[in-house]
Amino acid sequence: MGMSPADWFRAARDADSPQRRLGRAEILRVPPARGTRIRCIRGCVWLTMDSCPEDVVLEAGESHSITARVPALVYALESDSVVEVISCVSRASTRGSPVPAFSAT
Repeated sequence: MGMSPADWFRAARDADSPQRRLGRAEILRVPPARGTRIRCIRGCVWLTMDSCPEDVVLEAGESHSITARVPALVYALESDSVVEVISCVSRASTRGSPVPAFSAT
């Protein structure tokens, strides 16, 4: 069965948003970009970065900036978690407009 017009609209709107809703155990891939900021808006997520010895757990209201140019994974520890991922590089190139810096898995 295909997507309804409302589903298509919702998907197109969400593709332009720096925020992503994740279900429990869902993973979000973040491409390498120094200065990318991950902010947990709702729920709780686990952030792991390639070649970094320490992982980070973010709860609602907390954020973390990636200081190295490495890929990262955001793993939802709770259902209905919401994260915001903004690339510092993308923001500068678009005059301050937040630009999504991730790919869903």
